[in-house]
Amino acid sequence: MMSFFYYIFYRICSFYKKKEIDKTHPEIYASAIVSMMQISVLMFLFSLCNIRKFNTKEEFMLFITPLPIVIMIVNALFIFTRETYQRIENKWKKENQRIAYIKGILIVLWIILILPLVIGSVHFLTP
Repeated sequence: MMSFFYYIFYRICSFYKKKEIDKTHPEIYASAIVSMMQISVLMFLFSLCNIRKFNTKEEFMLFITPLPIVIMIVNALFIFTRETYQRIENKWKKENQRIAYIKGILIVLWIILILPLVIGSVHFLTP
């Protein structure tokens, strides 16, 4: 599963570098986007498994608020770093352009489809 997130991290970093949005630290933006995707997947899984049904919105916020902070800090400091980008860039930079284009479209679709999943999850988890 991490290979999936590593690939998304690589593609987002490459996009930021290619479009010259931020050539110095694209891994910060990519790490934030991947972290939000991971949080979204976790919230969706919580709602599917019905692990915890919250009684109030305050209880929900108390549980959910630290989760994104912890995930983003861990990702930014330890998992999705500049060294990680350089390592995975060597692995995927010679990827076939047609396949890379198709995977890029799938990544964009995944990011777009995450939003309804999160909204539905939040609606299901709160009263």
